[in-house]
Amino acid sequence: MISLLLLALCFDQASGQDRDRLELFEPRPTNSRDIDYTVFNEFLETYVLNTGPSLRKRLGPPPKVTGTNTRRGHHSPYRLEGNKIVFSLMAVPERGLPREYVDTLVKIANQTDLQAFPRNEQLAFWFNLHNMLVIRELAENYPVPRPGAIKPKGNRERLHQAKLVTIRGVDLSLEDIRIGIVYRYWTDPRVMYGFFHGDIASPNIRSEAWSGRNVSRHLSENATEFVNSLRGINDTFGSVRVSPIYKEADGTLFDPWEPSLRQHLMRFADAEVRLVVSGAERLRVGNRETAIADLAGGYREVVNSPIQMAEFGGGLATKLPPSAVDLRREIYRKNVELYQTRGRVVIVDEGSEVSSEGDKVE
Repeated sequence: MISLLLLALCFDQASGQDRDRLELFEPRPTNSRDIDYTVFNEFLETYVLNTGPSLRKRLGPPPKVTGTNTRRGHHSPYRLEGNKIVFSLMAVPERGLPREYVDTLVKIANQTDLQAFPRNEQLAFWFNLHNMLVIRELAENYPVPRPGAIKPKGNRERLHQAKLVTIRGVDLSLEDIRIGIVYRYWTDPRVMYGFFHGDIASPNIRSEAWSGRNVSRHLSENATEFVNSLRGINDTFGSVRVSPIYKEADGTLFDPWEPSLRQHLMRFADAEVRLVVSGAERLRVGNRETAIADLAGGYREVVNSPIQMAEFGGGLATKLPPSAVDLRREIYRKNVELYQTRGRVVIVDEGSEVSSEGDKVE
């Protein structure tokens, strides 16, 4: 009888530990340590292409290749939005770098008391780990047109549900990092914009690693870019539809969901998008755009037209496949149009200023 009781108690205890396994990562900052991400910056500066703000125009398909019925590269109507990673330029040795960076972060988390670091440093760590895990899986599986469909090696689950790293004995997925840790222990909705999901629907991947000093400022910049893009708020077909990433934060960052989401969107929206949000009777969740956030649409092409690519100035650009050159040209024209027609100045109301560099993200 006693043995059965002890067994039952052990089972209940194990179940509770499984439910609360992520409590291990609750922040309890007691020191002022930081992490140097210099090597991350070098990698991101090399392979991330900054595309500029959104035009808020839904694009048609790219033109057909001359003399054929085929279209190459990205077909997404949002292909000019959001920064891109130029996976097609990564040689085999470079595709192994994200794995090395992930291993370094995991080692830091397993050998130091990460939860004692300042909150901003912890937040930057989770952003960098999450995003480098995504880049690792995309680089190692490239070419891949739909990141969410990847089943990482040794996993039955898809990219965002698969357990990808083990920290302090806890197996973690991308969703665990986002929802189970960051959305649980940080209340500022801006934290959503630190996570790169690998697809065009994602908030921006930045060309600089997250750090404790830049995290607040960069989150505000990412929030402004995303909210004012069609990826964030789309009214192309009449009804107003918001990104599925907002629904992922239902009950955590947004509770109750729609009223708190409206308040958040109005904080970062420009005049045009504020009218869209304020005029919407209801905010519906849109479909996710699943295409990869790269220049070539996740397809490998033979590079055989160096003269065609010469307008981008040589160097890495001369190695771009034709579809990537086409998209790069579209992005350039979009940014010229933005400069000529809008100037794109975002005004923030008094009382809702974006946080400056070094401010804490709670």
